[in-house]
Amino acid sequence: MKRFRRILAAILVFATVLPLVCTAAPRAALAAESYKLYFGPQAKTTFKNTAVKPLMTRTRVYEYKSYRHYVFLPPTWDHTKMKVYMTGISSVTLNGKKYKNGDNISLPLNKSIRLQTARGTSLTLIAMQSAKLPTMYITTASKSWTKLHESKDYREKGSMQLVNANGTVQYSGGLEYIRIRGNSSAEKIKKPYQFKLSKSASLCGMEKDKTYCLLANFLDPSNLRNKICLDIARYSGAYAYVPDAEFVDVYLNNDYRGVYLLTEKNEIDKDRLNITNLEKKNEKLNGKEKLPQFGRVGKNKMDPGTYKYYKLPQEPEDYTGGYLVLLDHPAYYTREASGFVSRQGQPFTIQEPKYAGKKQVEYISSVVQHAEDALFSKSGKDPATGKHYTELIDLNTMVHRYLQAEVVNDHDGQRPFIYKDSDKVDTKIYFGPVWDQDSTFGASHARRNANEVRIYKKSSGSKYFWFPAAYQHSDFRKAVQAAYRKTYVPAMNILLGKAKDPKGVLKSLDQYAAAIKASAYMDLARWPINTRHVYKGMNTHSGNTLEESVQFIKTYITKHNAVLDKLYGVRK
Repeated sequence: MKRFRRILAAILVFATVLPLVCTAAPRAALAAESYKLYFGPQAKTTFKNTAVKPLMTRTRVYEYKSYRHYVFLPPTWDHTKMKVYMTGISSVTLNGKKYKNGDNISLPLNKSIRLQTARGTSLTLIAMQSAKLPTMYITTASKSWTKLHESKDYREKGSMQLVNANGTVQYSGGLEYIRIRGNSSAEKIKKPYQFKLSKSASLCGMEKDKTYCLLANFLDPSNLRNKICLDIARYSGAYAYVPDAEFVDVYLNNDYRGVYLLTEKNEIDKDRLNITNLEKKNEKLNGKEKLPQFGRVGKNKMDPGTYKYYKLPQEPEDYTGGYLVLLDHPAYYTREASGFVSRQGQPFTIQEPKYAGKKQVEYISSVVQHAEDALFSKSGKDPATGKHYTELIDLNTMVHRYLQAEVVNDHDGQRPFIYKDSDKVDTKIYFGPVWDQDSTFGASHARRNANEVRIYKKSSGSKYFWFPAAYQHSDFRKAVQAAYRKTYVPAMNILLGKAKDPKGVLKSLDQYAAAIKASAYMDLARWPINTRHVYKGMNTHSGNTLEESVQFIKTYITKHNAVLDKLYGVRK
């Protein structure tokens, strides 16, 4: 037993574990023999735009709490022409051949390589290479992610390169900052990020901007759900704006972090949600850096009919829009700067303008309250103004946002985004943009039963949810039935491979999976499935591999559609 413990103590331990085949070493078994292994290309990495110097010239070996190690290679590196680098040891033996620092080596992919250290510790090394996806290399100013991962409030400068699979550099430059983003997703070990470029640029063909997000999709073993659902929203044609998104592999400080979904930030901007930008008006009048310093007033708790705002010295003459608002979860209401709680008890957080003034919060809370009162009345009319809810809310976007949630069985479907432009442009509330779609298609425990339809039922949730209230009105149900037949039946057939989208927006599940296959398996090796299952809310039966995950979604869609078809009268 003592000898066994000494062997374990010789391994440098990192925070992840291999699924199923490996057993975790005790936490006390930290490295007595401290070393690091790296691999890099034999020749300098060459890009098609050769003036760009690569940020990453080598990638390290991941030493897990086990005897299996991994090295993850970008798609532009030739795995047959690599160099081995090491620190803390003078040599390493791979498949019986001794290598010193800087020696050339050919690495076979996806095969076990017997690795022996100078002290004779025997390990297994597996080399993997990503799919033909763009690769993002991020380097923080500190060359560390320790502080970055400790707090959402911490921002760090850095630099970033985005390189196509063929070696063309899309972006090479500075980052004003990178930070952790999200709420519950920020608590997971695979972190989601938001970053701001030092100069506005188009990434992966998206509209030029500075701010982007990297969605980790940690609780979705397929990595596909967010991308698929955004494409469903785009396919519907119902929304003025759907955030663009593309898969990328991410390396942070030479550390492979996994496959991510690079997305546009869900925000008001001329190239995104193009409505009046009240946030910029506030910044212009009061100073961008000063806004959070003016102090918040009001109740920061869940009391119906209350609100919170900032004491802005000046507010724009037209404060009727634009607003981006989230029907938020009670647990997150206190975390946000500005917001209000409706008389029904629904918390609303004002995403933009973040530091809203008193006139602004009073205005948008009044607009939303009239809409809610109309929705919850039996006649569908606001008792105060006599206006029907369809005069206050855009029926088309509400119908499609409801159906998006119902069809994909979104765990957070009752908490969508809404927005409103200036009254000079439009007086109605619109639903959208669609966002946060990883807990769909049975990925969460609460929505794992494909045979259940819950969102439209009053009994399915809190008394303040808007969709159950809307579903009580016959005109809403009629519009839902028509939209389901026209849009969502064909959409699900496309996903199942039974039809093709003539516009090329939506693809089959098999096509989505094939595009990221190699990267998806690298991601599962980097973040083993058993490290994901420890989190509450994860449906542990939705697949341990990419193929199992895709098949799970297919089966889920087939079963769930059969229920919805009956509900909406497509078949008896």
